[in-house]
Amino acid sequence: MDTDTMVTKKFPFSTILAWYQKNGRHDLPWRQVYNAPIKERLYKVWIAEVMLQQTQVDRVIGYYVKFLAKYPTIESLAETTYEELFPYYQGLGYYWRARRMIELAKIVVEKYAGIFPDDFEKLRKLPWIGKYTAQALLAFGYDKPVLAMDANLIKIFARYYFGSRQMSNIDDIVSSMEQQLQDSKISGRAINNALMDFGALMSTTWGKVDKDNYPIRDCLWFTTEGRNEPVNKKIIRRSENWAKLVVFLHEAHKSYWSSISSRYEPFLIEPTSSDDRRTVQDYFSATFGLEVSVRPSFWSGVFECFSVKLFHAQIQTGSLKQKTFSKKEKEEWLEKNIT
Repeated sequence: MDTDTMVTKKFPFSTILAWYQKNGRHDLPWRQVYNAPIKERLYKVWIAEVMLQQTQVDRVIGYYVKFLAKYPTIESLAETTYEELFPYYQGLGYYWRARRMIELAKIVVEKYAGIFPDDFEKLRKLPWIGKYTAQALLAFGYDKPVLAMDANLIKIFARYYFGSRQMSNIDDIVSSMEQQLQDSKISGRAINNALMDFGALMSTTWGKVDKDNYPIRDCLWFTTEGRNEPVNKKIIRRSENWAKLVVFLHEAHKSYWSSISSRYEPFLIEPTSSDDRRTVQDYFSATFGLEVSVRPSFWSGVFECFSVKLFHAQIQTGSLKQKTFSKKEKEEWLEKNIT
């Protein structure tokens, strides 16, 4: 299915919303904060999003309640220390998150009087606020018609239009879905909760799905009984084209070119073939006229809810006039975003 078909065949947001109203997990504690004053609401939404990253919902609930009992406001979090906070976070793992929470709370208090901004670009300029978290704050905190686009939502849309979560034109899907949501006038908060619950409870493997109660009967994945989707997990993981390539372009590992000028950011590249290193070389050749050498990936995992592979690349022929940053700044980016 191409993008034009996605425009003519509207995604059934209203059907998913009706399903959610009857079957959704409305009692989750972070869904009880939407009537709170704006500062409190945004703070509690943010805490939930931090804790829920790569952690099961059932496991987070108890920590979330205990944490907010100790730190009920963003100011109280900004004033604490890591040593004081640790007992209330211990057990969730990824402990660097706890340090970042304190640091970011201080920045938001000092710069925005404790209220996360309602602008995507301003949110993204805050340290440790990735694309997904910015979208989540806008959707859940401000009820804006924004999709908090994680792997679950991508899977839902890809299966609906393509019959499989294995597809190539992620950006086309995201753009089309966001426009459709804006046109629908449906609450951004409600539909994101609905899609997340649908993804968690209904959009599983074909063998486990509740076929009698599957709400979107015209979903291509449903009508083809999941036959378009590989069942070998290794094949799926290798072929998922939303596994981004993060590239650190350097000169003898002393200075690093950034994809933007305001701060250090590595280059984020969409894979175009199964040969990731060739993809990186082709990107820099086509975009900047550079010939680069690419080392094998030195890390793979999750960044901003996407599977990623990290690469070092060095210019062999050509030059780049963009601003460079030090190795220390590159290492700081890694520490803040990956480690």
